[in-house]
Amino acid sequence: MKHVMIDIEALDRKPTAAILSIGACMFEPFKDLITSNAFYVCLDLQDVVSRGGTIGVPTLLWWLKQDQEIRDETFGGKTPLRKGLRNLKEWFKTFQPERVWARGTTYDISILTHGYSCIGENPPWKYNEVRDSRICDDMFLSHIKFQEELFAQRSNRKLAHSALADAIHQAKEVKLYLQHLERVSAQTKRDRVAPYFLWNETM
Repeated sequence: MKHVMIDIEALDRKPTAAILSIGACMFEPFKDLITSNAFYVCLDLQDVVSRGGTIGVPTLLWWLKQDQEIRDETFGGKTPLRKGLRNLKEWFKTFQPERVWARGTTYDISILTHGYSCIGENPPWKYNEVRDSRICDDMFLSHIKFQEELFAQRSNRKLAHSALADAIHQAKEVKLYLQHLERVSAQTKRDRVAPYFLWNETM
């Protein structure tokens, strides 16, 4: 089953936020992450705002405190909103994912959905394909061994607040979650059948 992790950088906390950049990568939970076919685009801010994207003062002030390198990259986009979103839609068609992940469903997904409405189109995913990676934190962070794996993963993180780098990082985390779930499920099955074998061996 093919999954996509998607991340954006934007200039407001509202669903109407002006999108600065979009990053996405396709992955399969139990195979290597595919980064060579990732999607990344930085949008023309003036064009995005002209189409209804909003700018929040707190978010703008937050961006002013970030590294100059990532600001230059994120704010230097030249791609119009329509072209960027249509390219994302074409990228989706290439992989036809069955699950679309984001870190929270009320930010990246909602803002992108609004962006598509601004150009008179629908997003390339169905409502029931969207998944929130934050729920995985709630499910698995109580497992000590899993915490060690996750924190090791996070310690290697680079280029925070780059949409593509964040998408790849978040995809790796979801892979860890799903692989951990598979191990727990397999262990539970073994624990359930063990008494039968123990009983059978004594006969």
